[in-house]
Amino acid sequence: MCFNNSYLGNTWRAAALAEFNVMAKQYKAAGLVTKYLSTNSNLSLPTQIQQMDDLINVDHCSGIITIPTGTSGMDAVIKQAYLKGIPVVDDLGPTTSPYAENFDENWYTSAVAQANFWSKQYTARETCST
Repeated sequence: MCFNNSYLGNTWRAAALAEFNVMAKQYKAAGLVTKYLSTNSNLSLPTQIQQMDDLINVDHCSGIITIPTGTSGMDAVIKQAYLKGIPVVDDLGPTTSPYAENFDENWYTSAVAQANFWSKQYTARETCST
């Protein structure tokens, strides 16, 4: 089980790594994984690609979670993982790779939902005050 991170310079990223470590320890204790690794490329795409290549070919990870540096720069190495039967889950994207599963929030629909909520609150308040 491997976590290929592109950055650790904010609390959200540090929390993501901390949660990965908590979950990985639980999976190891349950016998679901034998080891877990994490990398940090510090926003260097070539470094992140090399780290992911190592996770695939040196460390032989059976699954990789990645928060990629960009949307298309990781496509070739993600395909490499796919061809070796290693599933890749990414966040903060989506990547343009058809070989990864993306889990991210759709910020547009979230903003629309929030705007609709506040619009209804404002309308209700105007109705009540007249």
